[in-house]
Amino acid sequence: MTDEQSDNSKGVHWGKVIGYLKWPAGLLILGFLIYKNRSIFDDFSQEDIQWSYLLVAFVLCFVSIVLTFIRWYILVRVLDFPFRLRDALRLGFVSYAFNYIMPGSAGGDIVKAAMIANEHRSRKSAAASTVIMDRLLGMHALFIAGSIASLFQYEFIMGSAELKAVCAFLWVGAIGGAVGIWLSLHPLFLRSRFIMYFTKIKKVGHIVEELISTLEQYRGQSRSLFFVLFLSLIGHFGMLSCFYFCSLSMGQEGIAPGFWMHIVIIPGAELAGVLIPTPGGLGVLEGAIAVVYQYAAHATGSTITDEAMAASGILTGLAFRAISISIAAIGVVYYLAQRRQYDQAMTEQEKESSDSKS
Repeated sequence: MTDEQSDNSKGVHWGKVIGYLKWPAGLLILGFLIYKNRSIFDDFSQEDIQWSYLLVAFVLCFVSIVLTFIRWYILVRVLDFPFRLRDALRLGFVSYAFNYIMPGSAGGDIVKAAMIANEHRSRKSAAASTVIMDRLLGMHALFIAGSIASLFQYEFIMGSAELKAVCAFLWVGAIGGAVGIWLSLHPLFLRSRFIMYFTKIKKVGHIVEELISTLEQYRGQSRSLFFVLFLSLIGHFGMLSCFYFCSLSMGQEGIAPGFWMHIVIIPGAELAGVLIPTPGGLGVLEGAIAVVYQYAAHATGSTITDEAMAASGILTGLAFRAISISIAAIGVVYYLAQRRQYDQAMTEQEKESSDSKS
């Protein structure tokens, strides 16, 4: 075996080890959170669940997720790909299911990019770049949603150092994202000496050139991009509202923060679930919600203990987890129906990634 083959086999080996560990890691975190707050959970029973609120939360979550698939469909169609809405739904649901297989909530994007690139081989880089653009616009809209909501909680935010830091982060992300997107679409930047340097790098130069061409196409479709951003805002408000109704469904009215406070604090918890690599943010999201619930309680002068607020946040997170897993089951059905096709696309993606590194 050559040194290169040995290195590749080690890389694959460690990749599999990490893959096997991410579910136990997420479950351990979640188990620790529940165990730490077990005294509060002892008082909770199934009778406390408000099923009508849980149904509202499910509908909000489902519609918000479907809106993300529609906005991606628009971004793909702008580039003149032969792509149907049902294709976007099919690949979207499968990628959502893969969030629980690959690390972090961005893991499904890798599957989505691999699949659409496999289905449009003549323009693989351009097809895959639609997923990147979709993620960037989606993240930007999340910052905007949180920033808008902060205006309705200004009095409470100004009395809390933690919430001021959260809101500063949201506003920096909203403004910085707008500047970044504008800059990335500006012709002077796209054809700058700095960007042109990357087009001359072996093996990746042609990919950079295709990405530049793709961004230039998007620049001429500003109306479509604004509409996608608008859909993203609606989707994020729906998803963030879902967390509020999850709290109500678990009997946390009067304990959990109010509606607008949820819109302010949950984006930070969602980002934690993205950045820390457990399946779908398992354990991490629930823990982050517990923390931001405590921040909100301190800011509003609530007399509820930190332990009760943490337990309330974990209960909200568990309700959302149950909803998201039930929706992910739709993607599992799609995957099983065309398993060979998806596995082939992922195998080719792994091979191309290893070839580019060698």
